Formats: sequence, C-alpha cells, structure tokens
Amino acid sequence: MKVLVVNSHPDLSEAHIYVALRAQGMDVEVICDTAAQRSAMIEAAKVPVTHLHFQSRLDLSAIRLLRNTIRSGSFDLVHAVNKRSCTHVMAALIGMNVPVVAYRGIIGNIYRWNPETGLSYFSRKVKRIICVCEAVRQYLLSKGMSPEKVVTVYKGHNATWYKPADRRNFSEFGIPQNAFVVGCAVKISPRKGVDSLVNAIASISDMDVHLLLAGEIVYPLIPKLVQQRNIKHRVHLIGHQKNAASLMGACDCFVMPSLRREGLPRAILEAMFQGVPPIVTNIGGMPEIVEDGISGIIIPSADSDAMADAIRTLRSDHMLRKRLGIGAKERAVSHFHVDQTATAYKDIFLGATAL
Repeated sequence: MKVLVVNSHPDLSEAHIYVALRAQGMDVEVICDTAAQRSAMIEAAKVPVTHLHFQSRLDLSAIRLLRNTIRSGSFDLVHAVNKRSCTHVMAALIGMNVPVVAYRGIIGNIYRWNPETGLSYFSRKVKRIICVCEAVRQYLLSKGMSPEKVVTVYKGHNATWYKPADRRNFSEFGIPQNAFVVGCAVKISPRKGVDSLVNAIASISDMDVHLLLAGEIVYPLIPKLVQQRNIKHRVHLIGHQKNAASLMGACDCFVMPSLRREGLPRAILEAMFQGVPPIVTNIGGMPEIVEDGISGIIIPSADSDAMADAIRTLRSDHMLRKRLGIGAKERAVSHFHVDQTATAYKDIFLGATAL
C-alpha cells in the first residue's frame, strides 16, 4: 500500500509513526515544510521526503505540487495531518478518486459552513478522521460527523526518548537547590489557564515552592500578573526551551492548567514517561490521560484554590508523590506507546482504502 503523508511540521511521535509504518511494509512518503525539525530523522530511516512550504491559506503552487505528486506517485491514500494540509490536499484531488485520512488534535474551529473545513473534513473523500483523544471525537460528532468516520487513536511516545535534566541546572534559572519545583511547559496563551497556576503559586505560603514555566509567551498578562502578585522570585519564566521535556522530567510535579479546546497535551505525557506526577484540569482529553488518584490528580478548570491544594498535597506527602509518579509512568507506557499508535494507523489506512 502506498501512502502520502502531508504534514507541515511532524513532531517526534509522528516522525516515529511514519518510520514504523515503513518498517511494517507500507510504502510511505512524506511532504513537510522546508523548516520541519524532524525531516532529517524521517529521511535517515529511508522514508522519502519532499519539502513544501504553504505560502498562504490557499497556495496554488502548493496545490499543483501536491496534485502532480499524487498523480505521478500512484498513491492509494493521502494522510492529511492538519487543517491547512487537508484544505490543499482536497483542492489537489479535484477529479481524482484517492481516499483521504485526516487528523484532528484539538477541540474547536470545525464548521460545515466554513470552506476551509466544510470542503475538507466533511468531504466524502475523507474516509476517516483520526482523533487524538475521545474528547476530540465527541466534539466532531457534535458537529455532525458520522460515528463511522471518526476514530480515536492516542498519539504515542516512548520512554527511551526522555531523560530528566540534572536538577543542579535549575540554579541557572534562580531556583534554590532544595526547592519544590512545579513544572509547566506550554505555549502561554489565554486558553492555557496559566493565570490560574500563577495565582495558585501566589496563594501558597511555602517559600520553597517554585514554578518553572517554559514556553513562548503570547499572553502578556502573565508576566504582569507575576509582578503584581510579587512572586517574581518564585515564578521563573524561561521562554521556549529545546530541552523542555528534560527540564519537566526533573521537576517534583507537573501542572497543565488548561481552560478549553485541549486535546492530548504532549507535555503531560513527556512528564509522565519520566515518572513525574501530573496535576491536570478536567478539560478535553486530559482526564483520558490521567486516572485521578492513581496516575495523577484531576482538578476543575479555572480553580486556582484546587490547584494550590493539589500542589500542597504533593509537596507535603512524599509517599503519595512517589506513588503517583510510578502510576503516571506505568499509565504512559501501557496506554500511550508509539508502537500501539503505528499499528492503529496501519489498520485505519488499510480500512479506508476498502471503503
């Protein structure tokens, strides 16, 4: 079976999925952006890669390249991974009878009347939509998708990808050696609820509790809030870090305070694979990752008091923290392994071509 994957920027999990599919006998080729970080890794595994940068929401030159590639390559199926990829693939396939498997990783922004989604995700050529979690699947069902079309497949990881950083390196961020470190790695936007986390830290009187907050800041309220709450010495805004996963692996606990539209946050699983107990809100797919009281703690969203209580509990109860950390790693390894994902993708691709 010959499959063309169109994915502007494959992440580590996706790159391994494509390599695994190739190893399982599928003839996989990938089209990705010229700046895709995982491009070299995919090519090194003998998976052919073509580079394409979408110049706009509707790039005619990209459509022509996709059309020529699909036609000349005699592909049995196209896997379009994000919204822009799907839009361009559907335009390229006009007059061609090639099935498509799409992908959806977050909740929201799917509308039948919107040309970018209505003419792609709702098209008859899209035989399946892989949803990163059941919460995303339920959202698509609420938008009128047929139950047969949408399927849940957790995006897997591998414990060998992650190694905790040396805690002594925390000193470069101004964190004392014996501090209790709360980690959070996220693009800091309004929907991520980081303001609730900052307020939770501010309400904790234990001066040994520090927040290591990694990620691009696109919500200027957060630095202002840290300043207003007078906790700049305990909240460390370190920006985007290439080794964010390793830094989170060295923390005492991990918090994901999201408010809405959440799918299956990669940062939670990165922490869990390293045995770090997570505190997550009851939003999107996060309750599917964490079993409350077994592999982490689930709290209501936008509840800084509950968040502070959970952090205090893990701070004061070393045995609970250890037990939840062990449970987190066991849960990650047993339910979110990349090999499971690759096998599920293969079954979906084979089934889609038979429809």
